[in-house]
Amino acid sequence: TILEAGPDVGGKSYTLTDDRGVPHEMGTCYLHFEYNSLRGLLAEYDPSNKEVPVGKGYGNRRVFGTDLRQGDDGNFTHGIDFGEYVLSRSEEATVSPGCWALCWDPVQALPIFIAMTKYMDLHRKILGEYEYGLMPRPRNFADVDMTAMDFLKKHDLEAMIGFLRYTQQVQGYGILEHIPALYLLWWHHYDLIKTTIEQTVRREQDNITMVTKGYQSLWRSMAKKHQAKDGLKVVTNAAVASVTRGESGPGKGKCTVVYRDASGEEKTLKPDKVIFAANMRTFKSSITDLTPQEAEIFNDLTSVTLTTTLYEASKVDHEHTVELWFSRMQPGPDGQESGRLYAHRNSRLAIDQKSKPPPGGRERRVAYQFYNRPPQSGDAETLQAQLLKDLAISGEKDVTIMHQALWDYFPHFSNENLKKGHLWNVLAMQGQRNCAFVGSSVCFESVLDVVAYNNLLLKYLKL
Repeated sequence: TILEAGPDVGGKSYTLTDDRGVPHEMGTCYLHFEYNSLRGLLAEYDPSNKEVPVGKGYGNRRVFGTDLRQGDDGNFTHGIDFGEYVLSRSEEATVSPGCWALCWDPVQALPIFIAMTKYMDLHRKILGEYEYGLMPRPRNFADVDMTAMDFLKKHDLEAMIGFLRYTQQVQGYGILEHIPALYLLWWHHYDLIKTTIEQTVRREQDNITMVTKGYQSLWRSMAKKHQAKDGLKVVTNAAVASVTRGESGPGKGKCTVVYRDASGEEKTLKPDKVIFAANMRTFKSSITDLTPQEAEIFNDLTSVTLTTTLYEASKVDHEHTVELWFSRMQPGPDGQESGRLYAHRNSRLAIDQKSKPPPGGRERRVAYQFYNRPPQSGDAETLQAQLLKDLAISGEKDVTIMHQALWDYFPHFSNENLKKGHLWNVLAMQGQRNCAFVGSSVCFESVLDVVAYNNLLLKYLKL
């Protein structure tokens, strides 16, 4: 039996397909070359959900904002292509300002490749060789006991900053100036950087993809197949009140799970084992027999707020697949969180660059906003008001908010708590007390990591 808190399976894989047949990803979104485990699941369970490159071609990812040279937060005539942005960041990190005008931009790819090669050597030195997923515990934590930005500066890797602003920060995996360096090393595995260099040299642009029916289609297909084949039961809109696991071993009794269904009726399950896929930072209080070690680990978790909003607006003269404002993710001078629109994606163009604009030109886009802290009461209203202000700045008119999803996102530990070994201690206690812990609370906030951790767990528990 699966107890699903929401109205459908999928969790943060949340796809809204509109009346035009366009899938809008409100959570899980992209794939890259490492996602072969997901490709295997798509082939087995959802073969008609085809993979397509995301808006490939020059200009389809456009960068705006105050961190550009002569950048203007609201001026859409001075934006640059994402590739140019990456090169300009490299130039600023490696060349004196007086020489910027003399540099041929493509030459600035060389410092990036040099930095990436150095990064790969450091990655292997600090963490050793391993397949993507939960990394080995660092042999010397002092090597990573700093922020991601401090790590880059310490090792003269600033040429990579433009690239990492997108691959780490825009995905919601922390601000480079704040996130522990270990999470940078986790997501940017040696193989990812190596293949990025190879694909760039070969001028391949199809390394970021999406699926035509959305990620949630995959999980629905999996649930449907196992409901028919194995008698799997899925209870949606289930509010779990308490879980008691009891002691492991013969004759120790079964677990007890108390929940309320969609009608509000209280029900009780007596399973042999329980697998927790919830956000353990908030769900831990529902476990009646939480151990002191579990309490310490899950109390030490923190997270960020990531909000996605599907909206419709009148036609604008600067339509791109993805538009980005990296500077808007940074806290203000007073430390105040901005919560500003920092990216939006036109799902129609992302799935099919050749598709025709909608009648009347009213496009639908998914907007992204971010707080570098866990969600708080009132965030949804505050963020929506800020979104409308930022859309007005960019010249978007007659805006209709269609749906907002506010995520308690990217559970992670501080450097102080990573030093305690929490990530690896969770793995060591898997299978005890008739339970296992899965999901992003015990690994990393990406569907690739959740699947990789599940596969690791199957081996670890010899299932």
